[in-house]
Amino acid sequence: MQLLEKEQIAEIESKVVIINGKFRPEPCIALACPDEYSAVDFNQLSKSFIMEFNK
Repeated sequence: MQLLEKEQIAEIESKVVIINGKFRPEPCIALACPDEYSAVDFNQLSKSFIMEFNK
């Protein structure tokens, strides 16, 4: 696993950090396994934990 900064994220998946041709204003980092492909929407994952907890 590697910790990626915005520029490195853009090389792998530009739509995550670039909007209308510019980098997003907020800080962005990611963890990546360069020899494997996977993605997690941690915002959605967190929401699902809350939904499950409230059942």
